[in-house]
Amino acid sequence: MIASCTKTDLAYHSLVDRSGVRVISLPDVEDVRSRQAMLVRNSELNGKTLNRGKHQELVIEGCLAGRPLYLALLGGEMRAFVDSERMLNCLRCCSEAPSVCDLWGHIMRRWMDEYSWGADGRTNAG
Repeated sequence: MIASCTKTDLAYHSLVDRSGVRVISLPDVEDVRSRQAMLVRNSELNGKTLNRGKHQELVIEGCLAGRPLYLALLGGEMRAFVDSERMLNCLRCCSEAPSVCDLWGHIMRRWMDEYSWGADGRTNAG
């Protein structure tokens, strides 16, 4: 895997011309509007569901918000919550993650807490 942030260098052009190369373009998430659009697209929520004040401050302007993978993971997490208060708590925890690896750890812990089988044979969430 080769990552390049520019399409004008010679290495990029020589690689693109090869038959076994697949180019994947990532969306530009430099501005707040494109970050929010990506989050809405990945969460399958409409823009009205996102509270512009609370959610935008936590997610769109966070330290990892410029990374498409972060927004995609966060959007997936947001789908799990119908209750906006639980979603807000999850977003608080996720927005504090210093890296995408730490975000994955938080997501996996939540999944294990909510969907693991307990000793009595029931899921922890139910």
